Amino acid sequence: MEFKPDIEKTVDRYRRFWDGKETKPPLTIIKLPESNPVDQGFQCRFWQDPDGFVSHFIKSLEMRKKIPDDAVPMLRPPFGHATVPAALGAAPELTSGKLYTEPVLEDVKYHTDLAVGSVWLERFEQYFKRLMELSHGRFAMSLCELPGPSDLMGYLRGLQPLLLDLYDNPDDVISFSLHCADLLVDFNNRVKSMLADQERYEGWWAVNCWMPDDALYFGEHMSVTYSPELYEKFILPANSKMLSGTSHSLAYIYYEKGNHLRKHYLNRGHLTWVRSCDGDPGPDMLEEYGERAAVSIHTDAENLERDLLRYGCKGVCYEVACTSVQQAEEVCRTMNT
Repeated sequence: MEFKPDIEKTVDRYRRFWDGKETKPPLTIIKLPESNPVDQGFQCRFWQDPDGFVSHFIKSLEMRKKIPDDAVPMLRPPFGHATVPAALGAAPELTSGKLYTEPVLEDVKYHTDLAVGSVWLERFEQYFKRLMELSHGRFAMSLCELPGPSDLMGYLRGLQPLLLDLYDNPDDVISFSLHCADLLVDFNNRVKSMLADQERYEGWWAVNCWMPDDALYFGEHMSVTYSPELYEKFILPANSKMLSGTSHSLAYIYYEKGNHLRKHYLNRGHLTWVRSCDGDPGPDMLEEYGERAAVSIHTDAENLERDLLRYGCKGVCYEVACTSVQQAEEVCRTMNT
């Protein structure tokens, strides 16, 4: 594909990263203000107007090709928090510029009726097919971010009813969480089948990066509402089931708010690339979890040298905020010297 010069070199660097080896210069993704800001109201057009969606982003995608960092120009289906529940029958709605889905499960014991397949899934597949046609030779198409089982349970049941279920119907909740793990794997496999014809270099594309063929890309946001005891009882078995058979994972977590669950986020028997939603993991995470942890560090051009000294070149991806393409090119030159 022609969406990025030296793409083979970029993928080889990601392979080293995922294998727990040093990447010299360290893995770097540039963040630019020129990237088009998009509110949720516009993103909702992904249900109806893939051509308009691409045209909105194409300028920033073309600009991305010119920056010699490790990011890959790509688009991903927005709002996994709505897309996946919608595929299970929870209709997405836009209210006050916010996208959400109405809970569809009236009683937790009926979770066994849930299966991937709905009119919304058909719309998503039509949209995705068109995006694949538009992407050829211009940009990569990303996997959809999966909500973790804790998130999917909340979207399908509703948070308040689910919290009551934890105490009133605990056995049903455990069964529900394990079922959610199966549903998520099913949805992920469907997306992978849609992407099967895209050049992937024996892996997949996700959020501007390459990841190995058996890696899983998901977010674990609502887990922070669980105590360690409740997490171990209701969520951990489902996460383990969802991640079984994978050798790597790319996970969005709350590093600070989820401090009480950190050991569970990292003790998964494989390398987890942590992209924190509320603060950068400190060097202690790399020291404590070693080969099981990789982290994204959010920095800027002015503080990059300081962070390089703190974190080094192993198990780290630097996401560097730059004010212009010119500054981005200068950062890349610095990183390569």
